[in-house]
Amino acid sequence: MKPFIAGLLIGLIVAFPLGMNVGKGNPVFSNPFANKPLSEQIGDAAKSASEKLKEKTGELMQNAEDAVNEAAE
Repeated sequence: MKPFIAGLLIGLIVAFPLGMNVGKGNPVFSNPFANKPLSEQIGDAAKSASEKLKEKTGELMQNAEDAVNEAAE
């Protein structure tokens, strides 16, 4: 039982930081507690927002086009 608990603890100590990196989208063996510069955080947020906006406007344009085509028929 003692080797099992030791293995479990070592596994948690190793897997926790690796999982944090994967969750944040960072390289696996980078520092999981390092903070990104504010400018990089803002850039990532802006990029994400613009991609979502493009998707939503594309959907809206498609819906409007479908409505116009149905009305024309």
